Amino acid sequence: VHIDLKELYTNQPVESMLKPASDVAKVLGSKGISETKKIVIYDDGSGKSVGRMYWILDYMGVPDIQILDGGMKAWRAARKPVTKNPTNVKATTFTPKVDKSKWAGIADVKTAVSNGSAILIDARSAAEYNGTDQTDIRKGHIPGAVNIEFSQVLKADGTLKSASELKAVFDKAGVTADKSVIVYCKSSVRAGIVYMALRSVMGYANVKVFDGAFLEWQSDASNKVEA
Repeated sequence: VHIDLKELYTNQPVESMLKPASDVAKVLGSKGISETKKIVIYDDGSGKSVGRMYWILDYMGVPDIQILDGGMKAWRAARKPVTKNPTNVKATTFTPKVDKSKWAGIADVKTAVSNGSAILIDARSAAEYNGTDQTDIRKGHIPGAVNIEFSQVLKADGTLKSASELKAVFDKAGVTADKSVIVYCKSSVRAGIVYMALRSVMGYANVKVFDGAFLEWQSDASNKVEA
């Protein structure tokens, strides 16, 4: 079944933030998706959409989520069957069991910036992080954040790196298992695959996604931005 992530978004207070859980549950239920079933998700192989969807389902309380490693690129490379026919689905009820420990709001991020209670990971490109890209938003990153571009958790073919390879990536940035972690990007789409790698592969116990992301942070002039 197909889900456009935009169906799950609201544009308040900034674009691409997640709708209330009850609204997300209605969309998922209308697609025949139940939290009681195993859910396998995939995208075009970029890792962006699949990571975002993984975090959403995890936050919504789905206990059994899997990602098709490498997405449609890997599926086609393996010469698996494809179809152009839409899937007929029967609507069901999705009952959310929201886990707030996996979500960070702007207040949580401000606290982390002020007292170092969590390490912030910026999953955008180095140019976005450094403030050297051409953009219509404020240039730079949230003070104190480290830069781990989302693509660093993936191999060249779009599959996920091994646990040892991921450990090297996170250790180099000082992101160790004993720390609380908050991941963000511009709108927290790219942040999802980094969240998944930390939570599900590395087994980090305290990882959150800042849903409002850099868009929300930079929209308030009183929030400092480093470049």
